[in-house]
Amino acid sequence: MTWRNPDFETISGLMIVRLDAPLYFLNAGVAQTTIRDMVATQPTPRALLIDLAASGDLDIPTMDLIADVAVKLRERGVTLMFAEMRGAVRDRLAGANYMEVIGPENCFPSLAAGVDAFFAQSKDVEGVDAS
Repeated sequence: MTWRNPDFETISGLMIVRLDAPLYFLNAGVAQTTIRDMVATQPTPRALLIDLAASGDLDIPTMDLIADVAVKLRERGVTLMFAEMRGAVRDRLAGANYMEVIGPENCFPSLAAGVDAFFAQSKDVEGVDAS
């Protein structure tokens, strides 16, 4: 079941979150709380894929929050992934060394590419057929 759209297809082990507004210091905490609440109502995912298409830039408090979330999720065995990350966002994260925390291998040009990578990783780790 999906949180807001129960008729959407679900992918076992993957939670996909699309943010309706750009992330910045005033709403990053709200986004974090919303995501945490969503995770609490579902089985723990193996990966969380966040669609950042709405964010054209990130400020330092938001980058701090993203890095903190990435570390906390990793400690729980959950991979934090991003889709639709704009060049300016990627550049800012890399310039501030946050990309080292997130991992460039967890950033994808589209949601479809992120889902494909999740399936490929699941196949590699668990021997699951991704087709």
